[in-house]
Order: sequence, then C-alpha cells, then structure tokens
Amino acid sequence: MREHHRPVLFGDGEFERIEGAADPAAVYRLAHETARTLMARARGMDDENVLKRLSHYTDEHGVETITELWATASAESLPGVLWRIYLLRSLIMASTEEVTALYDLGARRLSTADPIVTGLDTPAQVLEVQRLSERILRGVFSGDFHLALMQAAAFCSVLAAGCLAHVDVIELTEPDAAARLTRQAGTLTDMVVVFRRGAVLWTQDALD
Repeated sequence: MREHHRPVLFGDGEFERIEGAADPAAVYRLAHETARTLMARARGMDDENVLKRLSHYTDEHGVETITELWATASAESLPGVLWRIYLLRSLIMASTEEVTALYDLGARRLSTADPIVTGLDTPAQVLEVQRLSERILRGVFSGDFHLALMQAAAFCSVLAAGCLAHVDVIELTEPDAAARLTRQAGTLTDMVVVFRRGAVLWTQDALD
C-alpha cells in the first residue's frame, strides 16, 4: 500500500502564508497539503488539532482562500478533484432553483438512471450533493470517498443532460442562454470524467 504523507506541515504561521502565496512551488505544496488535511479523516489518519486550525482559518477567511490554491492543480490530483467539488458546490449554492429544475429535466431525459442517484427526489438529491460537498470541504467527511466521487459524477451527468435538454427548447429563442448552458454542460461532462477517474485513483491509493 502506498504510504501517504500525513498532514503535519501546518505549524505556527503556516496558515498565514496561504494568503498571497505567489511562489509556484509554495502554492503546489500548500495545495496538496490542504487537500491531504481535508481528506485525512476519510483515510483514517486525521490530526484533530490540524483539522481544527484549518477549520478556524476557513471560518475566518472563507473556504475560497484554501480552494484557490487548488485551481491550477492537475485534474488527476487530490487538490484538482477537490477544486471541482468546490465548483459543483458553488454552482448549486448560486443557482439552487435552476440546478434543481435542470437536474429534474435531465433525470427525465435519460432513459436509464444511475443506481447511485436513485431513491431520492430531485430537491433531496440536489441538497444531498451540496451537503456532501460541504462535508468534504470542511474536512469532516469520513465516509467512502470513492462512492462520494461516483455520486458526484452521476449527479453531474444528469445535470449536463438537463442543460442540453433545455438547450433544445430555447436555442432558437434565447441563443445566448443556450450557449451558456451548452458550455455548462461541457464543463459538467468534463467533471464527470475527473470524478470517475479520481474514484479509480482513490481505490488504487494513488490520489494525492
């Protein structure tokens, strides 16, 4: 089994260096270290003191300060996967009603439903994915991360289908909105690939 780095690099003053970190090497190190810290509980190797300090930091400065470190990370890395979880959470929070409507449309359009997203009505499914992403980003997720990523992938797949279904309806009358939804569907489809690949890497103990 691959030995993971324990998230122990956060000493006094470490969090203060997160803001304004300009050195690419420092950003890379902090991106991976914060990602490892947030997922340490899921790996059964969490340090409560580090998690508390990270939680206090995000409470004071906002989780965005941490997630910005992940924006340029490889899609096949832990910070790259967490960045997309953050983007999904942000989309749901910013446009909950629209996401719910599009998800419902996508669920009705797809001929077969992924078993991982069945059993909940649309509003409950949207809320569940939002809550799941929040638990992950707060460092309190302790469940099966492979399953969580597959759930996120299935959700994005249905949502992308909903976007394209709505494009079919409005592309002649609202071309700008149709173009936006088409781009969003493409982004969501890319996220499906990233989440599924991340799930595989996680089971191989290779997502870092």
